[in-house]
Amino acid sequence: MEKVLITCPFTGLEFEGLKYADGRIVTTNALTGEEIRIGYNPSIHKYMLDARLLKHVPLVTMEECAEELGISKPRISVLVKQGRLTSIKPSSALYITKESMLEYKQHQRKLAAEKSKDGAGNN
Repeated sequence: MEKVLITCPFTGLEFEGLKYADGRIVTTNALTGEEIRIGYNPSIHKYMLDARLLKHVPLVTMEECAEELGISKPRISVLVKQGRLTSIKPSSALYITKESMLEYKQHQRKLAAEKSKDGAGNN
């Protein structure tokens, strides 16, 4: 077992935990003192977060994200794989963080405005 410093991908907050030989990490909620276990699945090389760690993160479904951005669900998957949208998969369903969806939407609007501005100057 070794002490590790972990950064939450959603909040950027750092916390200490104990990492065991099997890959799992155990830490304590600083506010409540409750133990939080972060499991590790070596067959897919992924950590499995306790749902309690995600209750403060606003999430949207793939369907909601696709509708809000005006694009297809397969395109959402591509954006997730490219790292342009932040996602989590607490069960069999994929969720997108609302923050990353809104940032992407704002970025797309900015690009469209710049493109429109450049096109208007060419007349």
